[in-house]
Amino acid sequence: MQKVARTHRLKPRVSVLQTWVSATITDEDTCMDGFSSRAMNGYAKMIVKKRIVKITHLMSNALVLINNYVSSQILH
Repeated sequence: MQKVARTHRLKPRVSVLQTWVSATITDEDTCMDGFSSRAMNGYAKMIVKKRIVKITHLMSNALVLINNYVSSQILH
């Protein structure tokens, strides 16, 4: 019974966390659009793009872990 109560309390927080992490993945394109002008140095653009891609992969992995946690709490 305690686990059900804990899961019920965590659900809204986890939902917000899922939304934030999903937003970081979605915003990758928006962020890169800011570097699309010709005035942007090619080297700087490359460095920024590499870091954005890395962060996006990390956030994608984080989202998988969050979703797995949620699934394990619901099923048990």
